[in-house]
Amino acid sequence: MRAAARRRRAVIQPDAIRVGDQVEVPTLGLQGELVALHNGDEAEIQVGAFRVRQPLSLLRKVAGVPEPRPTRPVTIAAPPPPRVEPELHLRGMRAADAIQRLERYLDDAARAGVPWVRIVHGKGTGTLRAVVHEALREHPLVDRFELAGLGEGGEGVTIVYLKG
Repeated sequence: MRAAARRRRAVIQPDAIRVGDQVEVPTLGLQGELVALHNGDEAEIQVGAFRVRQPLSLLRKVAGVPEPRPTRPVTIAAPPPPRVEPELHLRGMRAADAIQRLERYLDDAARAGVPWVRIVHGKGTGTLRAVVHEALREHPLVDRFELAGLGEGGEGVTIVYLKG
């Protein structure tokens, strides 16, 4: 294998260097592809994700193609879906805090695959219900929503159906 490495790094005359060639900059210990020549005496070399400019006189052409670096497989693991309670209680909360909890709850419910949830906002003056309904109208995971029946909480509870 050492003989192959020596052959691959064999130096070729600098006047034979052309765009697309594999080159080495011995003074910097870099190897890459020559991607451009500027003013006839400066070279632009692609080294990995970076581009380097060096005087053409410092370059050495490398015979052959560089050995590809071994890549490690990438594993992406999604966290397990959260356990979601069927009801979210927002009674007595400030509107901003309630909306923040509502959005996180809807995201968790969608990730868990829950088809519908109950939002308990209370009756009161109806302000919290109005804020919740406005947020539900604009939420991308919500298919539709409706007030619960009289025996299920009436105007104090909203049933939310999530997109599936």
